[in-house]
Amino acid sequence: MDPVMLILIVPAAIIVFFVLLGLTQWLWNSTLPRVFGCREITMWETFKIGLLAGILFSGPSLPFGYSWSSTTPGGGKVSFTIGSVK
Repeated sequence: MDPVMLILIVPAAIIVFFVLLGLTQWLWNSTLPRVFGCREITMWETFKIGLLAGILFSGPSLPFGYSWSSTTPGGGKVSFTIGSVK
């Protein structure tokens, strides 16, 4: 990868990461305490929840270009892919 592109992509990815964390924290803190009576969460707790959700929902794989497939009880195959077109 071109070093100039890397210099542009890394800061942009960091900014997007923190914007998504802030959005998730804002949604949690503005909704769940009112609906369920739970407490508000910090930025680090938001990060941990996102990390846990990624592990639980994506399985043991890398976050970019991962895929998941399973067999249904009837013998059919169900697949889900991110990062490439099937």
